[in-house]
Amino acid sequence: MTKFFTAACVVLIVAISSNVTEYLTGQDYPTALILLFTGTFTLILNCIVGGYQKQSLFPKQWNYQIVRLLNNGISLFLIFKSYQYLTAGSVSLVQRTDIPFVIIISFLIGEKRSSMQFWLSLWTILMIVFLIIDARMLNEEPFGFILAFTGVTLVSASYIIVKRTVNTETVYSLSNITCLGMMLVGSVIMLIKGYSWYIAPQHIWIFCLGGTMMFLIYVVAVRLYVWYKPERARFPFILGAMLTAVIEMIIERKWYSVSQIALIILISGMIMTISLNSPTPRLVQGVYGKLKSAAIRRFKSTEITP
Repeated sequence: MTKFFTAACVVLIVAISSNVTEYLTGQDYPTALILLFTGTFTLILNCIVGGYQKQSLFPKQWNYQIVRLLNNGISLFLIFKSYQYLTAGSVSLVQRTDIPFVIIISFLIGEKRSSMQFWLSLWTILMIVFLIIDARMLNEEPFGFILAFTGVTLVSASYIIVKRTVNTETVYSLSNITCLGMMLVGSVIMLIKGYSWYIAPQHIWIFCLGGTMMFLIYVVAVRLYVWYKPERARFPFILGAMLTAVIEMIIERKWYSVSQIALIILISGMIMTISLNSPTPRLVQGVYGKLKSAAIRRFKSTEITP
């Protein structure tokens, strides 16, 4: 029951996080401000909880982390920006293509991979390209898919950096690097563009909710890597993308077309098949496998059965 409850929480957290970002975007807040506040609030939560648990809050080795800081800040800005042009469901679905991207990257650098994984990954990417070309049929802007697609590509590239450093870092230090990147990129864009820093009092709790969801994604999801193999641990994230679309339709009355619903189901199904088809490339195993080791160290004082 505990495992099911944790997985269900991840599904819900992913859906809430995506819809919160879309709502704030719809309130005409600059993307840079949303990025800055989310990163700042998540960093504060990381420091409070991580400090209480006496975990390392910042990297021990900064060489690769500087690159990752900039990479993650830019990639998340692009993903957040895409909410101006796409529905939350579409953005969340594109974010789940990090798995196909990592598999394709592993192929390009010469790692062994499952042929089914590779071809399904390639077809999944091609289907997303179709969405970009035919986006107007779905009442969305192609430019939004390009932004989200580019952001996910950068995130996938950062896995290589994480693989090199995760043995020496904690979950909180890895998360804080992402937060610092968000704060840096958000602040620079705010200053260059001269955007207003004002947040309406009635929206402060929504900004805090977005930061809390990002914090929980790291803390709660890491338990899945303790219990499951990397590919199975990604399942709730895929379901979260589908739930995002459902919540969006119910709350915001943004009814998807039949073709869009069909594509969401088809692409989600292909990503699920990719995730469950062994063997997982070493690049994926390396990143998530080491995160699992870090998670076990993190929760070694709790009653969790690996």
